[in-house]
Amino acid sequence: MPSYTVTLSDAELRAMEHVCVEPEQWIQNAFSHRIMTAITGLSDIEMAKAMKYQKPIITDRDLLIKSSNEPSMAEWLPEKDYKPNPDDPFRLPVIKLADR
Repeated sequence: MPSYTVTLSDAELRAMEHVCVEPEQWIQNAFSHRIMTAITGLSDIEMAKAMKYQKPIITDRDLLIKSSNEPSMAEWLPEKDYKPNPDDPFRLPVIKLADR
């Protein structure tokens, strides 16, 4: 399982302490929330494709995500064009179901 480290400057830590009791827990919760937002978005795409193409709907979300053939963001958006919006970090990309 991958592990990620977040490094904060003293000023960033102080700022986080101003808005939350435990910065580490806040960061973990924010990261977990973003993951669930992404899982929901990808699941919705896969279910929409299943309905559109009259295929069985996989109800096990982990299996649905693992079996998705949707490209990763890095595959359809060049890194130079990736500009996350810090004011809306949970926004899902707009996907149009193409005829495949």
